[in-house]
Amino acid sequence: MRADRDLLRRFIPETDPDEKRAKTSRVKMAKRRNMRRMRLGLAAGVICVNLAFTITVFLISPASKGVGTSFTGHCTLVSRLNTGIHVVLNILTTAFLGAGNYCMQILVAPSLSEIDQAHRDGVSLDIGVHSVHNVRYMGADRRMGWAAIGVVATMLHLVWNSAMFPSFASFILPVAVVTEDFAIAGDDWNLTQAKQAQAFVPNGPPVGSLQLSADRFTEVNASECIRMYIDPLDQTQLDLERQHYPLLGGCVRKGPALSSRR
Repeated sequence: MRADRDLLRRFIPETDPDEKRAKTSRVKMAKRRNMRRMRLGLAAGVICVNLAFTITVFLISPASKGVGTSFTGHCTLVSRLNTGIHVVLNILTTAFLGAGNYCMQILVAPSLSEIDQAHRDGVSLDIGVHSVHNVRYMGADRRMGWAAIGVVATMLHLVWNSAMFPSFASFILPVAVVTEDFAIAGDDWNLTQAKQAQAFVPNGPPVGSLQLSADRFTEVNASECIRMYIDPLDQTQLDLERQHYPLLGGCVRKGPALSSRR
């Protein structure tokens, strides 16, 4: 039984396309065609932002062992920047997930011809739900689109959201075993043949630089040294330290950085 339009518009004016109430932006947005356009544009926008972000990271952050540094600065600034970036990432991924879910439901919704064909084949199709069962009866192009949206949505949440991460300041303690007159000796530590004078830590200071800064060292005993430097992420102890003259130590600090995986 089909309701008459003239009868319905007496009680539901929005059913008449010529009615003023039927031309509001809310009614227009509720139409299937406009909903598809809006969500398709949203999904495409998120993908474009993702590609632009990926290209930018590769261009401005040279990778070292798969990790590139995008920003280096104060710990508080890095922490706030990391939080802000992940808030934006979560907003974009959630927006894509909502838009993608709508598009996936539209793609798996069977048409009248597909329902008729399914009935002739003796199978049933789900209507009005996001059905994985319907995927096997879809066309190849719709099946590929449905799978692509699902893969991109999953990758955005599991991979893209973890691509940016902060690395906080840490330090290492290069140690030099020297004689008691190390601080006052006038030996030339810059001789090319004195390879043993180089610090054991890669890119660390040579022994000669430790001698030049020895007057700024703070003398501590073994227990104090352990208490001060047992936590490599503790940023409160910045001074070089020594435990008597025979054993000299120093710390090489690296500032906090915001990094990206490749």
